[in-house]
Amino acid sequence: MEMNVQDVFLNRMRRSGQTTIVRLIDGTECGGMLVVFDPQTIVMLVDGTETLIFKQNVISIAPLNPDVRVFTEGAARQEG
Repeated sequence: MEMNVQDVFLNRMRRSGQTTIVRLIDGTECGGMLVVFDPQTIVMLVDGTETLIFKQNVISIAPLNPDVRVFTEGAARQEG
């Protein structure tokens, strides 16, 4: 079964343990470690608290560290 782009990106962020920034439609940003996700939700560890975020409220997801790459040059080296 092929994974879609969203699943590949989220899985890479989860496995990396890097701090991930999730921006919501109301402008709120949540920063933490991505723990698990499914088709509708994301669970993040934010300031020591597991936080359930509904994907329908998400505008963007990005690594805090701009050097973390998922699909562009350098991604294979980081997976190491």
